[in-house]
Amino acid sequence: RIETLPDTEERERLLASIATLAAMIDATLKFARDSTAPEDWRRTDIAALLASIVDDMEDAGLPVTMAPADPVVLECQAGGLRRAVTNLVDNAIKYTPAYGRIAVTLRIEAAKAIMSIADSGPGIPAEFYSKVTQKFFRMEASRTTPGNGLGLSLAAAVFKLHGGEMRFSDNEPGL
Repeated sequence: RIETLPDTEERERLLASIATLAAMIDATLKFARDSTAPEDWRRTDIAALLASIVDDMEDAGLPVTMAPADPVVLECQAGGLRRAVTNLVDNAIKYTPAYGRIAVTLRIEAAKAIMSIADSGPGIPAEFYSKVTQKFFRMEASRTTPGNGLGLSLAAAVFKLHGGEMRFSDNEPGL
């Protein structure tokens, strides 16, 4: 029983771990629900969805900007796509220094919608690009940063569900 632990610091650490596990389970269940609920798929303006996510990040502590984009309407599971993109922007915020910047863009290229979340943080070494979307993978340097190694794998699964993919590249600096 947690309340019988005499050490307040240990109790707080355990409670934080429980909260992290609960969030991980919740995210996994939301993804499972999204991927099996075809009635939730609808025509959605992706440009408006991205602009809404950027607006939600207004108080994130770093400037998150979005270049103006023409409407791009796709049949998608908007809730799952919102969670996936929000996770990517959250990661960019988490790993970008206080003086950094994050830019979200959307363009059409060869009849495909291309979303980009670019930051000026430390980036990821190219040899890890294929690994960071594996479940529970975390780069050694990020072990002190909160997280469970599921965010990028769930985001990649959402994009795959929509017929897309996630790619990483060097932003010089950042990702």
